[in-house]
Amino acid sequence: MTAVQDDTRTGGLWRDAGRSLLFSAIIVLATITIDCTRFGQEIEFLGYKIVQARLVPRDVPVTVIDIAGLAARPGVATPRKTLEEAIEAIADQQPSAIGVDIDFSPDEQGYLHPNDPSFFQFCLDTASRKGVPIFLGIGRTVLKPRAEWLGSGSYQKLAANIIIPIDVRRMMKDIRVEGEYAFPARSMAAVLAESHGQSNRSAFAGSLEKLGLVENLSTRALGSGLTLREFWIDYSSINNIKVIRTTNPEVLRDESQREQLEHKIVLLGDASGNFGDRFHVRGRDYPGVMLHACAAYTLVSGPLYIVTTSGRLAIDTICILLVLATVTVIRYFYDRGGDRTVAGHRLKVMFTIILILIPLGVGVAFVRGTRILWNDFLLGAAALLLHPSIEHRLSAIWSAVRGVLPRIVFEKGKKHPR
Repeated sequence: MTAVQDDTRTGGLWRDAGRSLLFSAIIVLATITIDCTRFGQEIEFLGYKIVQARLVPRDVPVTVIDIAGLAARPGVATPRKTLEEAIEAIADQQPSAIGVDIDFSPDEQGYLHPNDPSFFQFCLDTASRKGVPIFLGIGRTVLKPRAEWLGSGSYQKLAANIIIPIDVRRMMKDIRVEGEYAFPARSMAAVLAESHGQSNRSAFAGSLEKLGLVENLSTRALGSGLTLREFWIDYSSINNIKVIRTTNPEVLRDESQREQLEHKIVLLGDASGNFGDRFHVRGRDYPGVMLHACAAYTLVSGPLYIVTTSGRLAIDTICILLVLATVTVIRYFYDRGGDRTVAGHRLKVMFTIILILIPLGVGVAFVRGTRILWNDFLLGAAALLLHPSIEHRLSAIWSAVRGVLPRIVFEKGKKHPR
């Protein structure tokens, strides 16, 4: 091969690589755009279900006490005296923290139960006396100043937000309203996990988080000075959480219950779902208290990380560059023309199929070890699979445009301006 032929071949390789790079960028941007559509969200939800199924429960330091039998019907306040007896008995077993999944927020008429102030004081005194943190749910007052969460600033340290988002894949960690008295209303899961003690985070995921490729907390501004921080829930433990279906203080105080309560997060709530507090998770309906339990478990066992848009862009770009670089190098060394011409398009298809294992591996196989959720890995794999075909069609369209454009732009008989 002459030097001129070699230069021509090399120039052609660089032109092909540049064109492929341009078309690849278009495909990646189009994929990210699709990810924001309803179709993309449905694909992401399917990926989420697949990834969630790969998570396995670790030690579950959460126990739920079913208090469904305490209220005779919806709208009737749970007897405070019975709650006091149950909490006292549980505290004797030295749990790491106690949470009550009932909305104790006052309404327009004031306290929901006339004994609420004395009950709140009982919780404060018991927490101090037993050394066990106690938290009471709030919902109606989360957007108010913290002194109003439980009707008085004296009880504000007991308050924990029990609102469950519409998207039950995530749970609020805290919610804040800007203003003179701004203070984040932390979720029940967050305060319970902090009292119990959170586990070490994944070092690998932590490194990626510093680069902005993954995140374990997402922050959303909802307008009117409202800021929400959410985290993804690990539901692998939802069928492994111990549920004690009695509030009898003698039973709860018995030595046979110590293993289920000592050094555990204990949540009191309607675990039977008798009063409509149910949410659809993993193909079944579960009471809200079980979602709070799973959220607390997630923060204790290790947070889940979600691949960010930047992370998704980085993965797609790396995969595509690996394909283009490999094909270009092979063509450079083996494409000599004639019988030695390399089928670049078929090479791209072959290497792309191999690289599809990357999103499948990261999205499914390694989620247990990394705690990284790449929910839209299916869309990423589909983009890689279709990439050679789309690029081939874009290249054909570009060639057709280049052939037609001069006839439209320039008059017949006129030379192109230099």
